[in-house]
Amino acid sequence: MVFGHTHLPAYRVYDGYDRPKVVVNEGTWIDTNTDDLENTATFALIDSGADETEVELLKYVDGEFVEVKNDYVEK
Repeated sequence: MVFGHTHLPAYRVYDGYDRPKVVVNEGTWIDTNTDDLENTATFALIDSGADETEVELLKYVDGEFVEVKNDYVEK
């Protein structure tokens, strides 16, 4: 499941199903969110295979993609 527009990137993995369920909020991709510069230009990269799903929350900073780190990102 992918959500957006809360402006705060986050994800959680829920076990207990036939395979883990991943819930993602990719944050916001506006270039200049002056209200929250830390959480601007964020997006989700999801690689879902037959056996597992990998999720990364990334941020575009000065021409580079960097990992989003906050209390709402499960690692």
